[in-house]
Amino acid sequence: SSLRLQNINMAAQMATSAGLTCTAAKAPSSNRATRLTARSAYGPRSSKLVCGKTSACTTSKEVCVCHLNKSSVWMRRTPRSLGIASGIDAARTTRSATARAGVAEVEGKEEEIKDEMNKNVTVAEVADQVAMLTELHPDTKLGTYVHFSGGARGILLWRREPLTFCVILEEAKVEKGEKVTCDLNERAGLLVNETSWGSVVGPFVGLSVCDKKPDAKEVVHLINDPPDVPSRFPIDSNMHTGFTAADAFTPVGRGQSMMIESEFAEARTKLGINAVLAQKDTDVRCVYAFTGRDGTQSSTSSQALLRLRADQNVANAPCIVATKEKASAVERYLAACAACSIAEGVRDTGGSSLVVLDDLSCLADMWEVMSSMWHGFMDNEWKQQSIEMAAELEEGEEEQRPMPGSAEEMVDFGGTLVPVEVAERRSFFSAFLQRAARMNGGCDNGSLTILGIVGGRPADSMHGGSGAESVSYGKSSPEAIVAQYTTLSEEQKEKMLAALRAKAAAAEGEAAPARAADVAALPTPIVEEFNSISDGHINLQMSSEGKVVMNLRSSVSRVGNPAAAAAMRRLRTAEVRLQVMQADDETEYSASAETSDLTRKLADQAKSVKALLETDCAAPVLLGEQAVALYALLKAKCAFEQVEPLLAEVRAKHPTILEEVETSGNLNYELEAQLDEIIKAL
Repeated sequence: SSLRLQNINMAAQMATSAGLTCTAAKAPSSNRATRLTARSAYGPRSSKLVCGKTSACTTSKEVCVCHLNKSSVWMRRTPRSLGIASGIDAARTTRSATARAGVAEVEGKEEEIKDEMNKNVTVAEVADQVAMLTELHPDTKLGTYVHFSGGARGILLWRREPLTFCVILEEAKVEKGEKVTCDLNERAGLLVNETSWGSVVGPFVGLSVCDKKPDAKEVVHLINDPPDVPSRFPIDSNMHTGFTAADAFTPVGRGQSMMIESEFAEARTKLGINAVLAQKDTDVRCVYAFTGRDGTQSSTSSQALLRLRADQNVANAPCIVATKEKASAVERYLAACAACSIAEGVRDTGGSSLVVLDDLSCLADMWEVMSSMWHGFMDNEWKQQSIEMAAELEEGEEEQRPMPGSAEEMVDFGGTLVPVEVAERRSFFSAFLQRAARMNGGCDNGSLTILGIVGGRPADSMHGGSGAESVSYGKSSPEAIVAQYTTLSEEQKEKMLAALRAKAAAAEGEAAPARAADVAALPTPIVEEFNSISDGHINLQMSSEGKVVMNLRSSVSRVGNPAAAAAMRRLRTAEVRLQVMQADDETEYSASAETSDLTRKLADQAKSVKALLETDCAAPVLLGEQAVALYALLKAKCAFEQVEPLLAEVRAKHPTILEEVETSGNLNYELEAQLDEIIKAL
């Protein structure tokens, strides 16, 4: 849809520059639509879009004719604010030399036309520090500064046809209908240098104008497009998180976007903090952004801030981006953008960076603000059009037009028909999360890794399994779960409600007492969207002893084995993951109480592995210790109770084993032989 509208707008500009007046004609009554026609100052109405040199049009009528795509001439009427952009799919030039010459001249003036069009921008609506603009050229880059006639400034954040959203920086009052000017050479940027590391900054600190020096090393754009496919390099190196379950079975690669999801703030925040602290002695630069609804004022966030600042004297201390208490959705979203921009500055110079966003609700809340404004404006336009069209309807004829963005309007998104609202929201989320990448830059290919923390429960985590026997979940009623799915029909909701009630009745009396879950958890459909867009997700729960547990069944890394450390690949942890889930399935679904020796061995090994998955996350676990513990369980067939004495022995008397694994990232036959001797002696 966006590409179609851009083509339409370009066709309109070509016609306007040729001295033509474009008008909308009434379509046949059998199909209420808007037909684009072009009327020359000296010629009759035509079903073709006529464009070319003005002199040619007004004198010899030697014109460039752009034929309309026949299948797209008739379309549903769209709001009047689209103007000419409501009738065609694209304009195609004829083969004549005159046509090519006319098009070339118009395309050469594209920037001039864009500047001219952006002089007619006005404010359509203002709410929650966000202004919604009309008539802005669709190719204007996000992150560009705009200037309101009242003196305030803004930054373009997102475009949803036919409107554009921008954040209002100053506290100056912006009125509806106010004129807006836009300089294409002014883009918001952040000043990033060595003083940024180890300090706490706000989302507006360091904002500058990136006009004449876009390549300055210390200035990075606040909002960037995700890297395209040719600019990316396959992810093949590990980002150590210090969380054994994740590093072994759901590895995170450098350049990956990974979601950390849980209903419990304590569990997900601990993993995010440990991931930053695990980079203490590496070459990875870290940025931690407090983007939650309470900023750093909640007990969990304040404890996280203390842990981060305790290590601020190390060489690669993290940069902390924090918002104030009860910050608006816009400020929290800008904090997330600022964190990614700082990390992109590291990535683009060949370094590796890690961004931890402690609450991705900032994206969902920002979308809600923009969506409500867009629907309010478009609904008013739709009603006004209905009044105008009522006079044109013949007797007995009914208007058949869905409201813009309604659940009835379906679009193709990635090969699947989804409601247009869902498609637009997914585009907004993916534009942010796909900033994570490993760049294709030869020997100096930098990377940006994103760990997004999501408060909520995915749909499949309601099934325990794979390390979740002693796990407790926050309670949600079937009615509350169904209410989250706003795009389902009433019949679908009834079926889903009946199934959930039956499941709840069957599980009554079997579940462990529920722990208190977050009151601000995101709806399950939003959690699922984050999961499907990102490169993987880690699902965490809390055990009855208060430990953090990763659910193997509902956690996945789409990068897979290439993202794992060499030591984990040597231990074949991917195969062990499948064996653990297979053992769980055999225990749960076995028709017979009798089990074979092989099944019992798999069950015993699965029990030991799952015990290792439970941790208090007090500190990140070094790769060397993870490798030794897993080697003892998987290769030496030790019991879980024997792992801690082995680690204590290795730390005290054989520290070189741990150091060598940390340095090389791998185990070898010599180290394994040493471990076998230590285990035998113990």
